[in-house]
Amino acid sequence: MFRFRAWYDGKNGKEMLYENRTGDCFRWLDEGQPITIMQFIGLKDENGKEIYEGDVIEELRDIMSKGLKLFTQVEYRGLVAFEKDRFIITKLYHNSIKQNGLIQKWVRCSYDIYFSDITYKYEVIGNVYENPELLKEDNNG
Repeated sequence: MFRFRAWYDGKNGKEMLYENRTGDCFRWLDEGQPITIMQFIGLKDENGKEIYEGDVIEELRDIMSKGLKLFTQVEYRGLVAFEKDRFIITKLYHNSIKQNGLIQKWVRCSYDIYFSDITYKYEVIGNVYENPELLKEDNNG
């Protein structure tokens, strides 16, 4: 089943709206509401949260030694988008400088990742409307 949400950006404020019934977002659009519609991509993150277009996600990798998990490291941060008939992670930033496992600097990558290529865990950390600062190159984690 297709599910959608909408970012409302009108005179009464700004907020993320979720459909109570299928078709609510398109009804709001037909009514002339100032919204941007985003589709659920059919996947959930590491914590069971649904992933939508417009979400900002991080790819997580467990760092192991001799079969034991030492810590979890964030490798990539990016924006979920729909392009060329598929959902991708775009506006991608790589964790380029690390000290003691902590992110020191985000650097913009020149490529996108298809969800089918992801072999690690990922987590929704916000969305482009409510948390635009998450996609800034110099934003520390």
